[in-house]
Amino acid sequence: MSRATRVIINNKEIKTWDAIGIVFPGNNQVNTCSISGLPRSMESARFFNTEVVVYLNYNDNIPIFRGIVKEIKPSSGTISINSYDARN
Repeated sequence: MSRATRVIINNKEIKTWDAIGIVFPGNNQVNTCSISGLPRSMESARFFNTEVVVYLNYNDNIPIFRGIVKEIKPSSGTISINSYDARN
């Protein structure tokens, strides 16, 4: 995704991330969004079960993805999260 993409986690805009992947598998399967490269300084934030909203373009009014964080993966320098949206 480009830097024009806007990411909001738990009602706070996140300005620093490396990559975003959104999958819409269809066939009544869960839509997923993975965000990697979140700063390690956000480790103390409460991510689990919080809302993730991703807008494709910064000025969009309708998000391309809206879901709930269900997986958090800390690494040596960054944090990655996976969120799920059951609405199809």
